[in-house]
Amino acid sequence: MVNRRISKDLKECALTLWNHGWDLEDICEALSVSRSSCYQWREIFEEFGAVKRQPSPLHNITITPLTLLRNLKAASLTQKMLQKLASEHDEQAFKMIL
Repeated sequence: MVNRRISKDLKECALTLWNHGWDLEDICEALSVSRSSCYQWREIFEEFGAVKRQPSPLHNITITPLTLLRNLKAASLTQKMLQKLASEHDEQAFKMIL
């Protein structure tokens, strides 16, 4: 199956049908979803009470440049070291393209 965005309603519908005793194969065929997706949705629903995971609390965190600098110093990293690592990574990626 192709990777596509499946609506929350469709996921809830699949789980509802499954809970009402429908055969999983019939649900997958009728809704054009995979068995593994249904199992994933059920696992997520059991953990979070919804078919969609809550967003990670680590996303969209704002960090000031000063805090970033302090964290880098605490990790014994300098801007020069980071630039060197980035340029080496770019060289390796460029070689892989060729």
